[in-house]
Amino acid sequence: MIFTEGRLAIGALIIFGLWLFFALPLILNAPSLSICSDMATAGWAQVYTGIASALATLGAVLVAMGVAMKDSRRRLKEQEFAQAEKITAWMFEPEVREQDGRSVLQSELFVNNTSGQLIYKVIASVTNAETGACVGNGMSHRRFVGLVPPGTWIYKIEHPGHGMHKRFSIELVFQDAANRTWRRSSSGDLLKINSEPLAFYQIVPPVSWEMPSSSSNAA
Repeated sequence: MIFTEGRLAIGALIIFGLWLFFALPLILNAPSLSICSDMATAGWAQVYTGIASALATLGAVLVAMGVAMKDSRRRLKEQEFAQAEKITAWMFEPEVREQDGRSVLQSELFVNNTSGQLIYKVIASVTNAETGACVGNGMSHRRFVGLVPPGTWIYKIEHPGHGMHKRFSIELVFQDAANRTWRRSSSGDLLKINSEPLAFYQIVPPVSWEMPSSSSNAA
């Protein structure tokens, strides 16, 4: 079971309340200064021992709760990243192809989904491999795929060419099955973002989202 920080805080208050419940009677029933010195000393020693024991117990509980909170946050993060970590993409060297009566430079784009679940609103962008900056603006040098099932899927994407010895890579932005948006950078880093894929690139809809077909399945 994963503990939330709110529940752990309530648990700490309960422990503190129990400590007060047991410690206060000892303090209130401590010997009066008017009693003989030996009895007063012995009585206060008992009080101090009880309070020290209660504080030690409370400290141990608080440490254990802190460890549990840290472990809870770690497991929540692992669960959150579980699907997105299994989404990758890459492209091969470009080739000249005919499209709409003109010659264009295109690469085969591979999107690999090993999560066992669908991902949605996938935007693949060609980026400069050195800087990570996207090559195109708006719709250019991008592929828009409405959903990607489990498996490896092949698409075509416009390539800018290799002038001036530049190298290029692929960046993915997509939504997972829990509607979280992720960015897989061209260097492989995975980052959760707070906007939808189109909004992240400041692209105004509508967009023609491509749907998977048997011809794009690499299996």
